[in-house]
Amino acid sequence: MFKKVLREPLVHFFSVALALYGLFLWAESQREAPIRISQQQLDQFAEYHRTRFGNTPDRAAVDRYVDELVTEETLYREALSLGLDENDVIVRRRLAQKMEFLLRDGGFVETPDDNALRDYFNAHSARYRPSPRATFVQLYFSPDRSASLSAVDRASATLTSLTADTCSDLPKSDADRFPGGERWADQTPDSLRRTFGDFALTEAVFTTPVNRWQGPYESGLGWHLLCVTHRDNGAPPQFSAVKSQVLQDYLNDAQAQRYNRSLEDLKSRYVVELPVSGAGAQ
Repeated sequence: MFKKVLREPLVHFFSVALALYGLFLWAESQREAPIRISQQQLDQFAEYHRTRFGNTPDRAAVDRYVDELVTEETLYREALSLGLDENDVIVRRRLAQKMEFLLRDGGFVETPDDNALRDYFNAHSARYRPSPRATFVQLYFSPDRSASLSAVDRASATLTSLTADTCSDLPKSDADRFPGGERWADQTPDSLRRTFGDFALTEAVFTTPVNRWQGPYESGLGWHLLCVTHRDNGAPPQFSAVKSQVLQDYLNDAQAQRYNRSLEDLKSRYVVELPVSGAGAQ
């Protein structure tokens, strides 16, 4: 009998109507709830006013501030009652960002002892090693130059005449003028990538034998012959010299791990539904 009643269209109609009415009552209650201005808000405004203008705000300034708060809260509640927060990408993103901030900021990470810090330092020692640096000479062969031989062929031909030469004196060659010059001092991998790109030349500066012409090596600008005159691969620092940075990195990693665990816990509460495989794929 009860199942038969549940199948009646009229019952469905009244159920939906009751749900909508409940939603309406909730929206109305939110709309009609008092707009409360806290003493903390007023104190914060007074402190801001003293910092910004050098004096305590008068009654008119406080009234204007209260009116701004009331206006904002009124518009916010009315927007919610109209459902303006639904299907709004900007609102969704802002709420997600605030939730992410709460997850990242929540809780306390216990300060590790020296043994834990040393273990962390040893496990991430590459992070604290100084960047290698190199000083070198390069000869540039432009692919844009009009010549009977290609840039890489011109570089290869030039190399045969440089095999016995050192880098002390820049030899005469068929090389082209390079905007940054031929001699480069105290360069790191990052600084070279910014100039030459992530190509073979950048890697060769830190791997080829010293004081010997090598190449040709390609860059994002053309082809190069290379002679490294000095290279410092960077000695690993002592733990005591970087202890403060190790501590900060340890705490940052611990907070990131806690955030990821919290996020995965939240995700586990939801069922994710994806479109049928292949639907909409191009």
